[in-house]
Amino acid sequence: MSKFRRYGPAFMPAAALAAAFLFYPGDGAASEGTPAGPGSWKIGWTAESGYLKQSYGEHSKISVHLPDFVRNETAWSDKTILIPGLGGGFLTDNPLLHGAMYSNIRFTAEKDGISILTGLMVEHRGASYGVYTMDCMTAIPEFHARIDTFFDIAGRRIRFGISAGNYNDFKLGEGLTVYNLDMQGGSVHAGWRGLEARYTQIGDLSMGIGLAVGEMMDYTLSLSDIPLFRSISMDLQAGLYKIGETHSFNIPDEGSNFSAALEHPRGMRAYSQLGVRSVTESSQSGIQRCAHLAGVDYRLRKWNLDARLVAERRYYGRYFNLGYKSGTDEFFYRSNSIYDQPSTVGDYLYPLRNFNRPFSQWAVYAEYQGRDVQTMILRTEARYDLPRGFSLLCDLDLNRIEVSSEEDFLYSFYDAGAGWEPVGDILLKITHTNRGMNLDMHYPTLYQMKNGTWMIELRANLAF
Repeated sequence: MSKFRRYGPAFMPAAALAAAFLFYPGDGAASEGTPAGPGSWKIGWTAESGYLKQSYGEHSKISVHLPDFVRNETAWSDKTILIPGLGGGFLTDNPLLHGAMYSNIRFTAEKDGISILTGLMVEHRGASYGVYTMDCMTAIPEFHARIDTFFDIAGRRIRFGISAGNYNDFKLGEGLTVYNLDMQGGSVHAGWRGLEARYTQIGDLSMGIGLAVGEMMDYTLSLSDIPLFRSISMDLQAGLYKIGETHSFNIPDEGSNFSAALEHPRGMRAYSQLGVRSVTESSQSGIQRCAHLAGVDYRLRKWNLDARLVAERRYYGRYFNLGYKSGTDEFFYRSNSIYDQPSTVGDYLYPLRNFNRPFSQWAVYAEYQGRDVQTMILRTEARYDLPRGFSLLCDLDLNRIEVSSEEDFLYSFYDAGAGWEPVGDILLKITHTNRGMNLDMHYPTLYQMKNGTWMIELRANLAF
């Protein structure tokens, strides 16, 4: 692996972070986060389960709305031999039309700053396959361990922690690249007051979601909860990243990151992150080797309304994402054998529990190799409570993608209807939606149906 190059101006944010620390008053006892003291093990378990069913028939031809760039690449793919409807712009076979179930059972143990999680994610991919089918049934183990402790050095309390295992819905920094995905890896951190140094290592993503990103190493220095004015606080981060080389392009797989966020206790958070990829050719310099994220996250709880609004602007230069698209023309989440069709399980699994996640993820933008990509995102999740456990639900996920040399495209996902919670942590939802499960890409994503469908979801989240 090549050594990190000198980044010049890219290190200026780190200097700003250091300067902020000099003026950061801190609050010794309040910010040191003393781990739990000696005691007996605290044991618990959780069960997160769900059933999902959409109303269209298995052999119905449901048209989907796709950008021309994605549609053309799909139509010319060898995968259309296995699923002819794939090249025609139709929704393909997936677990939701069969009535699928999942259960995520986890056991936890905590004592003296040590926590251990071990679990099992089990799925039955559809009643159409039979009660005891083995072809469309999965069981995946999960494990996570963490140690949080401290040392007193020269009268200073130094925090130290290490963790490893499974990380679900993981986000690195403010989420410019690594976000909205599950990963395996580890992390080590040490800190004093609001200052923290952290090293994070992420396992090979090209083998999990086909992002063509090898093992990632991230080195971050952060300063948290800097008091400003009117109860507003600031977080700052600066660091370097290194990716295991997965392609033959003459461009380094390393760079720098800087992020900042402002947070108000009334539910408002504004955040931004800049990524700069190192280059060796002068023709690759400038903004096209950069990526940038700016967003606002607002949570409103008032009267019977619980709503969240997220607005983001994302930009990825053509050299920033160069080489990070999977080169395979095979299915990740289906069988690649003509004798195993239809299929909803391949070499990897698209978990049912991930279907309700937002559309936006790094792999969506890396799809457009050799292009500059900009996207504007507006997401809302709203719930209005009615008497006797009933509620009105509305989720919107709007993504306007602007790609150089391509027509602009709007993904406009919706899921709206009613819910009933007869007892706490048990929710029955009946909604109308245009979100469809897409098992045909090299990353877990969604189809946008031109005509929506009814969906029923029964969800249980139990904890003891």
